[in-house]
Amino acid sequence: MNGNIAFMSQLEEEYRGASGLKSRKHYKIFYGQVFPAPILTLGFNPGGDPEGTSDDGTRQKDGSPASASASFFEGMENDILDCEWRENVGLRRLLLPLVGQDRDRFRREIVKTNISFRRSKGIDDINLTIAAEEAAPFLGRIIARVRPQLIVLTGRFMDRFMRLHAVESFPVTMPECLSNAPAFVFSAARTRLKADNLVTLVVQVGHASRFAWTYKRHDLPEEIARLMRQPLHGGKYDSPSVAVHNRAAIPPYIRGGTTTMPHARNPSLAELEAEWRSQGIVADFWRVHHFIDPRFSGKHETLERYIRWCEPREIRDENEQTLKRALDVAKRVKAGQPLDAALNQGWAAFPVVTR
Repeated sequence: MNGNIAFMSQLEEEYRGASGLKSRKHYKIFYGQVFPAPILTLGFNPGGDPEGTSDDGTRQKDGSPASASASFFEGMENDILDCEWRENVGLRRLLLPLVGQDRDRFRREIVKTNISFRRSKGIDDINLTIAAEEAAPFLGRIIARVRPQLIVLTGRFMDRFMRLHAVESFPVTMPECLSNAPAFVFSAARTRLKADNLVTLVVQVGHASRFAWTYKRHDLPEEIARLMRQPLHGGKYDSPSVAVHNRAAIPPYIRGGTTTMPHARNPSLAELEAEWRSQGIVADFWRVHHFIDPRFSGKHETLERYIRWCEPREIRDENEQTLKRALDVAKRVKAGQPLDAALNQGWAAFPVVTR
């Protein structure tokens, strides 16, 4: 049993215990193997009438496939590619362009699940809020294992996803070509997730079973590829071990798809910028800045503003202490410490200057 299968088997067993559901006719978690991959796509919940689905989750009442695998997709089956559901036809239009129309890459680079795992005949037949809360700790573990560069939400549940799985997010400015599109067509945010403090791009599109026509009309694969900063056709991602774990490839401060970081000339500030970006923790800079101390304003200062303030000036007093503290925190995170622990120790080593 490889590591992916062991992970999936244990997660399913624990979900059964937490939910009380004993048969895959009532739930569905997996649409392929779960492994580190650049892209994770999430739907609302698994479809199909529970009473018309086989106990192993592979067949609908009419005999059509409900899954390409009765176990854990040991043969690299993939429901999106191997099952002809209306939703899957739409998903292929959106996702295949992101992997150069290469189905082998699709099987290796895209993982699919849902924000909730309970099966229902229709969306109105389930309390999605309760089901999503029930699934949240398990989905969090899937996110932590996949460590995606991109999460695609197919349906209007960005707010629900953010409440359950995000620490904070920064909306991405809509491109001009989408400025007149209906609200459901596309939205995006750079997001720091609860799962392993991962920073990733989250996009929301219309549900593939109803609104797949919007994908080509509004060039959504091209827009997503632009945001991911990788060629749409031809060239490949870096290997998953590089692309998935390189959180710095997705800087959190984005306006109109371009970074606003100032690229400091001062050597100390340049080192600070490089270290915080490389560790993917830029969004947390306010937590290390002296403004957050009760003796100051309480303002959430960004790394960008801090560098712009310090660049033309002599760095001293509180700004110097913040610089030392921030470099210390980045060093600790780089050594493998969780960010919260690194912040606590950084503040202990470099407290607010006393006079």
